[in-house]
Amino acid sequence: MQIVTPNDGVVTDFRQNIIPICGATPAVDNAVVLPALNSTTGGPAVTALLEKSQQRHGKLYFLGILDENEASWNSFLGSRLGIPYGSLDVYRAHSRVVRQFRIDDISLTLRVYEE
Repeated sequence: MQIVTPNDGVVTDFRQNIIPICGATPAVDNAVVLPALNSTTGGPAVTALLEKSQQRHGKLYFLGILDENEASWNSFLGSRLGIPYGSLDVYRAHSRVVRQFRIDDISLTLRVYEE
């Protein structure tokens, strides 16, 4: 069963995690790999992906990235990339769990943003 469709967008921490869930790597404009960005580009990239997904009548998913607690987030995304933990608060507050995945020894949660 395919959950994420070509009309949807995915925000994740590592691109390779998308492949087992989507069946293939989404097009470049369908995915945001947050660790590849910084405080200046991260927020606008997620907003742009949401807008593109809505224009395609798709949904915005978060794979694993919202699983991180603040301490874990700040150890890399916050301190090294300058992306504040609170920058995704609106998505945390308005997303629901769709499914849990186990890939190797990693547990990932797929969430969908619902405005």
